[in-house]
Amino acid sequence: MSSRLSRVVGRVSAVLLGVTLVLGGLESYYRSRPDEANPHPIRGLYVLDQYSAYALAPNLKRKEFRVHGVATDYKPSVKPFFVSTTADGIRSAKDIVIPRRANTLRIVVMGSSYDFGFGVNDEDTWSAVLERTLAAKQTFPADVEVINGGVPGTHNVQFLIRYLSKLEKYHPDAVLIATGPNVPPGDIDIRSYTPPAPDPDYAARSDFYIDRDGVLRTHVSKNRFWRALSSRSDFVKQMLIRVQVTQNNAQVASAVAAAASDVDDSSLVPFVAFHDRLTARDVPLFVIIRETLLTNKETPSPEEIMTRKLERLGMPSLNLRPLFDVPDYRHFLVDDGHWNEQAHRMAAEAIAEFLAEQKPAILAAAARHGSIPPSK
Repeated sequence: MSSRLSRVVGRVSAVLLGVTLVLGGLESYYRSRPDEANPHPIRGLYVLDQYSAYALAPNLKRKEFRVHGVATDYKPSVKPFFVSTTADGIRSAKDIVIPRRANTLRIVVMGSSYDFGFGVNDEDTWSAVLERTLAAKQTFPADVEVINGGVPGTHNVQFLIRYLSKLEKYHPDAVLIATGPNVPPGDIDIRSYTPPAPDPDYAARSDFYIDRDGVLRTHVSKNRFWRALSSRSDFVKQMLIRVQVTQNNAQVASAVAAAASDVDDSSLVPFVAFHDRLTARDVPLFVIIRETLLTNKETPSPEEIMTRKLERLGMPSLNLRPLFDVPDYRHFLVDDGHWNEQAHRMAAEAIAEFLAEQKPAILAAAARHGSIPPSK
């Protein structure tokens, strides 16, 4: 009996050893491979944030990141860019404090990677160029601060929640939202949203995590066991991703096709609610509509449709698509399609002209806030 038991134990041990070697080999293999979903991940840019899911890491001092891709000659291309953030996680090479200098207007910008300035240095983002442009043109009879609240990878509702949970305390005299026309509305009612109390256990419940290399990742399973395992094992993560990709491909293709051809009115619902909240606080809201899907040549374009709808709702907006609707891609990074320095300058110039047209409303609000003396 003992001999038979020992043989069984030996076989089980051999099987377990074999499985361990196979799994260990697969784990080593997947850890050594480039990340297929994000072959050049941005390390150290993000922290988890219970309000907007994730935010910029604080106190970055010209931290170097790289945009990787393929240049026009099909050779690998690498472009470094440098990012600084404040203690509050706002992209800026200088400190931003809540109490402002006397006779100073403050404009808060909300947006995603284009507005954050992915691929360009701090001083080359359109927010930074806009601040310098307004000063050089003396558009307003006061100094102007433009706060860049952009965060890569975020969408409209995240912009609004980020403002209500973090940026509102800077007491802006005007707010700019930069967005494309085809962003889903999300499932949070902005009309009644109040930032909840800080949750020390948020990281354990978040759909996101920061991996061992400092890269922001999405959990590939809602199940806590698989979520914990996949965040530690590249092999398990890749297997779960393959299951999800198979299930989601058809749904994603359908959603993209619909977004390219229409602007759903529901996408404006959060904007209207946010506009109403800002109006109650005497803060003008302006919408900057970025170009999207330039290959879509339908007339009117999605950007034009959104502009008209916003105008009917009483929200001044600027459509940037005509600036970028050119036969070539001279305004974009060769690597990944984000704006290059020239595009940021061009956008800043157009936005400066647009704000000059909105000057009476901005100055009136600033005077009521006490940011500038009332006009005589």
